[in-house]
Amino acid sequence: MWQLKKLDNKDPKAEFEHLFSKSPDGITRNRPELFDGTRQAGVYIGENITINADVRRRVLTFYELATSYGRAWHNRFQTTYFTAPDNINVLYWPDEEYILVADKKHNPKREPVWTGLVFDQAAKLWMISYVTPIDIKSKHKWNCIKM
Repeated sequence: MWQLKKLDNKDPKAEFEHLFSKSPDGITRNRPELFDGTRQAGVYIGENITINADVRRRVLTFYELATSYGRAWHNRFQTTYFTAPDNINVLYWPDEEYILVADKKHNPKREPVWTGLVFDQAAKLWMISYVTPIDIKSKHKWNCIKM
């Protein structure tokens, strides 16, 4: 994939650390103050991952591709995502209910809410999520999701 090769052996550490941070639960995600789930891909890097130059290159490439192609293809595809076998997921899904139930239009009181029941095709299970909107300086920046 030429997008990965364009970074060659460079370590995009500064860009990676600008966009993503490790949460108290050990998961690395988009920085809440910079993330808009209606316009950008969300990043999840499991707590067991050693984040090195290779991981940073792959995650940034996946993030850029999922964001740009996801936005361009959204009229045809609901979701654009990348998964890696080492517990890395990058997902563009702006219409996902966990985003909509927490935005200010649908949740003006900014309270935790339950999503509707959804069948997860991959897991072959029914699931719901409990979503808490997080606002920073009165702007919706992130959702805390519990499934």
